Amino acid sequence: MDMADDAIGLLEKLDIETAHVAGHSMGGMIAQLVAIRRPDMVRTLTLLATAPSHTFDETYQPPEVLEFFMNDVAGMYKKLALPSMLMPLTRKKMIKLIKVFFGLMDGDFTTPHGEEMLDQYVNAYNSDGRKFNITSWQGMAIAASKSRADELKKLNIPTLVVHGDKDKVLDFANGEALAGLIPNTKLITIKVGGHMFPLIDTYNDEYIDDMINHLQTTD
Repeated sequence: MDMADDAIGLLEKLDIETAHVAGHSMGGMIAQLVAIRRPDMVRTLTLLATAPSHTFDETYQPPEVLEFFMNDVAGMYKKLALPSMLMPLTRKKMIKLIKVFFGLMDGDFTTPHGEEMLDQYVNAYNSDGRKFNITSWQGMAIAASKSRADELKKLNIPTLVVHGDKDKVLDFANGEALAGLIPNTKLITIKVGGHMFPLIDTYNDEYIDDMINHLQTTD
């Protein structure tokens, strides 16, 4: 991904010789590439809800997740004409996405985060010209990426992997795979955590202290 080179270039421009590198989901994939391309610049690596390969890799994704992406998401990616990429999200579409990304399985959204979160996300995506094209382009970038498994095995960087066991976007098996591929890695499991667990405060106690300790390992 060019974004990994962008991150490396920014660090160089700012004369930052080494940095703690962290990323969530696609950001975690970019963080992996930064570590692979410039391991000398990475003091620690923190990977949240991410994967060693792209979304459509059958190695780490269960059949039901692959079916969702291939039928629902991939179908959307094929509609590359600008008008279709700028369609606003409907409440029905957002409900489906929140179920997947946040791991909320209550169809009526009677969870503590339910209706309020739904309204916030529908409004955010449909305001100020910010439409669903953002997610579409991001997904295409991920789908175009290659597996990093072999390169990850060569890293010698203190690494923390944090993954929700109810992640329906990048199955928990991806977190386990990362922990198995990268030497010197600790895996933290977020119980009943979905893909977007970092945005939900109630999960903070499960990993924040460990993350702080992780960042201090090289100080």
